[in-house]
Amino acid sequence: MSPLARPARLFSTRRAWRHLAGRRGSQHVSGPPGAAHGVDSVTLTSVVAPARDQVSCDLAGEAAILHLGSGIYYGLNPVGARIWALLQQPIRVDHLRDTLLAEYDIAPERLERDLTGLLQQLAAERLIEVRHDAVA
Repeated sequence: MSPLARPARLFSTRRAWRHLAGRRGSQHVSGPPGAAHGVDSVTLTSVVAPARDQVSCDLAGEAAILHLGSGIYYGLNPVGARIWALLQQPIRVDHLRDTLLAEYDIAPERLERDLTGLLQQLAAERLIEVRHDAVA
């Protein structure tokens, strides 16, 4: 099975206070990606970069991201963490896709669909900024 076969496992959310209190609670992204925040669609020519209102760290190959405004933290599995690491500087989605295609054994169509889906979720949660006006 390919590393991007289950995009739901790439992305999870938890309220920071629940985690710090030792409780397990989660929220799931629901509805069309970006609908809640009016996010533009992520395309192959989009440029993505981390949002300013977040902090993140590596946790044994996975990534933890805290949105400072909402107090919600997010987890990314190792493949999601690799994507997160690659977008720490502004990067076009097609360049991100090409890098991942060189690193993982996955059909290009599947990778493109899963990658844009994850990026759309990250944008909807305001963890990344999406631009359509510049080339990285």
